[in-house]
Order: sequence, then structure tokens, then C-alpha cells
Amino acid sequence: MMGNRDKELWVIPQSSDFAGHIRDSLAQVRLVRNEFYYLLAAGAKGMIYFHYPMMPGTDAWEEFKNLSNTGTKFGPLVLKLKKAPGKVAVLASYCNASYHWAEDGGGGLPTDLYHSLLKSHLPVDMVADEEVLEDILENYKVLILSNVDYLTGSVHQKIVSFIADGGTVLADKSCEIQIPGSETMEKTQGEITVSSAERIKKIIGPFVEINTPHLIVSEFIGNQAKYLMLVNYSTDKATSGEVTLKGMTNYYLYDIFAGKEITDHAGTFNVTVEPAGGRLIGIYPAGIATVSVNGSSTSCRGCDSSFKIRIKGTHGKPIDALFPVRVSIKTPAGKESEYSDYHVAENGRLDISFVPAVNDMAGKWEIEAKELSSGKNSKEYFLLE
Repeated sequence: MMGNRDKELWVIPQSSDFAGHIRDSLAQVRLVRNEFYYLLAAGAKGMIYFHYPMMPGTDAWEEFKNLSNTGTKFGPLVLKLKKAPGKVAVLASYCNASYHWAEDGGGGLPTDLYHSLLKSHLPVDMVADEEVLEDILENYKVLILSNVDYLTGSVHQKIVSFIADGGTVLADKSCEIQIPGSETMEKTQGEITVSSAERIKKIIGPFVEINTPHLIVSEFIGNQAKYLMLVNYSTDKATSGEVTLKGMTNYYLYDIFAGKEITDHAGTFNVTVEPAGGRLIGIYPAGIATVSVNGSSTSCRGCDSSFKIRIKGTHGKPIDALFPVRVSIKTPAGKESEYSDYHVAENGRLDISFVPAVNDMAGKWEIEAKELSSGKNSKEYFLLE
């Protein structure tokens, strides 16, 4: 995404260990699952998989079905969410890559540091030299340099100006280049120390605290609501952790993928994530009280049929958030029609319309709206004449 931050991110993830290095079928499943949730956490809006001949009939193939179901149900919501901007930047300087990144192997790679910062639950982005020249550092509070021995004069000057404007530059001991005003950051075996992580957190302000490094967190924004994507860094075992929300009050928590409210409103909640799995937590400004469906009581074949779906909170008003909604429209025979679909309600409002076909069955039709993060629903009926 570097240099393309305003574009939709579509990726082609690895659907199989086609080289045959992974012999364990369960490990294959977790490879597929882990990629899926990490890419969602990174803000991916589309994934395209190649179909390998050895995939059908395997456990990994079945996992694709599970993940596809998650994508179908919650894809409209994910597409609307905006990734919260990071406050910490790691310089991925191609000037240095031309020399010795590939030969490093000692934990000095920016990607190694990036993973370490993720495990410390810091909102981090990678930035390139070209972006620094375009003043991207204005969006960050901290710039981290690791294994940076070479910089062009123009990039060097931008970093010096960043410090002069109040930014903090932390350089680890692997850096040979000198930046006036920069500070030293401690690392141990390629990972930042706890004290370094705490130091950064004090600079950037409140975010999220998690009591285990095995849960990675990524923040998204949807209107006045926040969303946390939690991914299990461990691929071989489930991870449980306590999540503490910093600097937030008067919110309601929902485990969106599980479709249930998290009733702990005291600033912390506990969560368990399956091996290599992910959870999406909605932090709404009000609790979901009711879901309603309203529309015409009669319609005709070939005519436009419109319905208004409203999601109201405990304050009696539509909630200013994004909600995943399943709209099920059934024929008089009880069969779900092709007009059924998954949607996203914005600000607690969703308006839908469809045109019944001329050969659709006349009679009493059912329309049900179900808000997926709470499981609350409402049904109405209309007569198709």
C-alpha cells in the first residue's frame, strides 16, 4: 500500500503450500485462515486466490468455504470500514534495500521490526522514501529507523524537519547514520523492549492494551463507531487475552463475527481467538435496542417494492455506526428468494428496493431484517398481487 494509501487494496494471497513443504493438513488449514484474517486486519478490500489442482477435497479446501461464508456475510461491512491512520511509522528505505537487507538475517529488517511493533499493539505503518519526500510524516508522531545506514540528502532533511516540528525519531543500534535530534531505541534479538514500547505509547497517546503479544490488533472507523480486528498471531493454539480500551467512555461492545453483545462495559473485556483466527469487535456509541422493517403492505409483480430498515439504540434513535444486516425475503411457499442479500446499514438506516418478477408467486411474502452483530431481527409481510 505504500504510495497507494488512497486506493483499494486487492491482494492475491497464497492459497496453498504448492511447494509441498507443509505436510500437516491442519497446518495447511491454518495457513489459509491466518492469511485471510491478517489481510482483513491490513485493510484488504478484495482477495483473489489461484486454484491449485491439489486443493479440492483437502481440509484447506473446506476452510476456504468457511472463510468465504465469513466474507459473504460481513464483506459489505468490511468494504465500508476505514482503517484508522497509524501514529507510528517505520521507514522502509529502498536505498538501504539496495545494499544489505536481504543479507541481514539478524533481526534488523524493517519487516521484523514491524511484526514486533504489532505484537506490542502499536498502530504502525511502513513508509517509503518517496512518501517521506511527499510529507507523509506529517501524519505521524513517531518515526522508527532500523538498519538504516544510507539516506539521500533530501530524505535526511525531511526527517530532520520532522524532528524540528515536534516529531520523535527513534533509531536502534543497527543504524549507522546520524540524525540530529534522534533518540536511541532499545531492541533485544530483533524485537523492541517493553520499555521502548511503553515509551512510544506515552508519546502517541491512548490506544488499546492487550495482555498478550499473541493477539494483534488493528483499528477501523465506521461513522462514530470504532472496530477492532483481533488476529491470533499463534497458528497452533487458541489465544485468550484481556483487552483494555484506553481513553474511551460510554460505549457498547459487540463480537460481530459471533453475533453477540459483550456485556463487560468496565473498560476491559476478555476474548479467545481460535488458532490463526480473527475476531471483529464493534465499539458502538449506543447499545442495539430494536431492529424494524417498514414498507408497503401490498405490491405487484413488475412494480418497485421498497422497505426501510432501522436499527435504533437504547437512546431511542438510529445509531451512528455501520452494521452488517441480512435481509431475507421469502415467497408464500417459504422459499428464500433471490432478492435476499447481505447489506450494511449506515447510521442505523438501510433502504432497500427490488422489483418482483412477473412470474413470482402471488400471495403473502415475508421480509426479515437481522442485524448480525447483535442477532436482533424483525419481520414484516406484504401481499404480492
